[in-house]
Amino acid sequence: MTSTKFGSVLFTVSILIVFILESAQGDVNLKHKNEPCVCVPFYQCTDDIAGEVVTDGRFLLDQRMEHPTFCNGPFDVCCNIGKIKPKPKKTRDSSVGSTNPQKCGYQEEDVLSWAASMLFQRPDKIFPPTYKCGASIIHKDAVLTAAHCLEEEGYYFIKTGAATRRIYSVTIHPEFEMGSLRHDVAVLSMKKMEDTTDGPMIACIPPVPNVEHNAECIAATFNSEMNQLEKIYVPYVDPVICTERLSTTRLGKYFELHESFVCAGGSEKDTCIGDGGNPLICPIPGQSGRYNQIGIVSWGIGCGKKGIPGVYVNISHVRDWIDGVMKILGKDDQVYKD
Repeated sequence: MTSTKFGSVLFTVSILIVFILESAQGDVNLKHKNEPCVCVPFYQCTDDIAGEVVTDGRFLLDQRMEHPTFCNGPFDVCCNIGKIKPKPKKTRDSSVGSTNPQKCGYQEEDVLSWAASMLFQRPDKIFPPTYKCGASIIHKDAVLTAAHCLEEEGYYFIKTGAATRRIYSVTIHPEFEMGSLRHDVAVLSMKKMEDTTDGPMIACIPPVPNVEHNAECIAATFNSEMNQLEKIYVPYVDPVICTERLSTTRLGKYFELHESFVCAGGSEKDTCIGDGGNPLICPIPGQSGRYNQIGIVSWGIGCGKKGIPGVYVNISHVRDWIDGVMKILGKDDQVYKD
């Protein structure tokens, strides 16, 4: 090939690259098969015939679900080192927190009073149940968790303190979508607990979130090293502001936060893998020591990225559905409303 021809080809290729780069960076009003279109990264466009822009983050979300192993190495597995004698746990003092312990939403100072752990055991029962996700107590015999935590077939258990109880009924929201994680909520029912004078503390579920932007809320996160739940403080983020911040990530500028979600966080403190199903609680104005459950840990974009909030199920948005499930199960739906 002569130098003249080579230079001509190089110039043509350069012009093509510049055109592609400019097209990918802006809203280019193009037409494909007589339909208007816009240039976006391939993962922000559906792969069906319509080829529509992804606005709900479908298949781009990081689920807050525990992986099968805690090991980082590609060839490592988590191997049992035997039973370790557990540390003595602090017993609950009925005088702490609530002046009326019969009401929902009262939170003890050092622990998450109505957070629970959900364990999973494979159908073959070769290995004992292990931590899967979190949950929140809304009735002495029922909990809420994230629906995406229930994708595996097997046996599920709820652990609260020293007690572990098997789940016998799972009801997933009928509009749950695994791709976009919309309506990422499930009600789990346990075998009826015998009547006791000191039942579990129960979350309050408000009809509307009613939380101000930047209000200090509390989320539960799983500490794998300590094998226990811990609480972190995260600011509540207004949905409009949350949409703006998430639109700066791989979700793209066309992302729209669905009404079944709320947001919190955006600092180094954040929920992450293994925290799915855990509660997000915010203080009830004018009632010291009392909280509403505003959300359930659902998904995020990475973990602890500055300025990027975590995303939670909007509990108030699905409260009517929760009420209906509780009535079908024959359980009192007033306990999380008082």
